This record gives sequence, C-alpha cells and structure tokens, in this order.
Amino acid sequence: MNAGGTERVAQMRRDFDAVFALPRAPEPPPAESLLRISTAGTGFNVRLNELSCVLPCAVVVPVPGARRGLLGLTAVRGQIMPLYALATLLELPGPVPTPRWILVAEAGAALGVDAVEGVTQVPVAAVREVASAGSRALLNVTSVVEGLRKSRIPPEQER
Repeated sequence: MNAGGTERVAQMRRDFDAVFALPRAPEPPPAESLLRISTAGTGFNVRLNELSCVLPCAVVVPVPGARRGLLGLTAVRGQIMPLYALATLLELPGPVPTPRWILVAEAGAALGVDAVEGVTQVPVAAVREVASAGSRALLNVTSVVEGLRKSRIPPEQER
C-alpha cells in the first residue's frame, strides 16, 4: 500500500473512533402516529392505533330502512361490516360525500371518509393536550363507534 493509502486508512480509523467518543444524542420524545383524513371538507387526525386497517372503498350494499348515517354493508377482509358516513355521524354541514376510503375501527365498524391525506408523528404530550382540550382536530374513533352502539333511537325518528 502506498503512503497516501496508508494515511487515508489511518484517517478513516480516527474518524470511526471519534464517532464513539461523541456524547449520545438525546432520545426523541415519544411520538404517536396520527392519520390525517378529511370528510365533507373538514380535516381530522385519527390515532392509528384505533384502526385495524384503511382500505379503498369498494362495493357498498344499501340497507332498506337504514338508520341515519348508515351507508350500507361492505366486506372487509371477508367479514361483512356496517359502513357509516363519518360526515353524517359528526353532523358536519353540507351534502354527504361518497366515501373513497374506509377506516376500519378496532371497535368493529367501518367509517367512510373522502380523503386520506397522510400519516404524521406527533409527540405524545401534544396529542394528550389536544385530546384533553376536546378539540375536534383529534377524532376519537372508538368513541364514535361506541356512540353508535349506545344509540337506540328507532330509525323512523332519526330522519
């Protein structure tokens, strides 16, 4: 090996060793994954851990005499599930858009939305702060589904 090559190898060793002499970088704050969605022109963030999957909306079979917000039934991974219009459940103004995406909640229902905009990592402390403030920016999907189960209003009174 020539003198230039030997010096280059020695410099690489020094650089390698210097990395281990540096102080450890601080750990990033714990973060939570949020899915950005929109429906009826309103944007929301949903905790990814509340969802079992997100799928493109395919076939929806209407149900006669369906309760308010129920678009029909859809198949998700071989299982038949009710599909609800999230815009209607949240009483958002304007016409109910045809869903392009289905959010399948861990709690056992499917919610139709217009758009899935992406995933973002947010510090857990910030998510807790927004959640405790009751902001609509963070949508609690589990509460929406539980609200559906608790609702026992006869279909003729819902319209």
